[in-house]
Amino acid sequence: MYHVTWRQNVGVWLFLVVASLATVLLAEHQGWFADWTVAVVLAVAVFKARAIILYYMEIKFAPVVLRLLFEAWVAACFLIIAGFRYFG
Repeated sequence: MYHVTWRQNVGVWLFLVVASLATVLLAEHQGWFADWTVAVVLAVAVFKARAIILYYMEIKFAPVVLRLLFEAWVAACFLIIAGFRYFG
């Protein structure tokens, strides 16, 4: 059985901290990227959700079917939210 190491946990945690700070900074200072801010923030949220579920819930080592269902769910959520934002 595989497990996530403490180094991976710390790396994921650092990624989550940096991604959260970057999201806040981007939202506060939209500047030239005002049209793309929502898309970038949403993409960062997707990567953060994937990191949490893959590493902290250890779906990374789950059977392939469960992993594919998770990846499909994340993609569907992203497409639905982006669709409502840009085409709704």
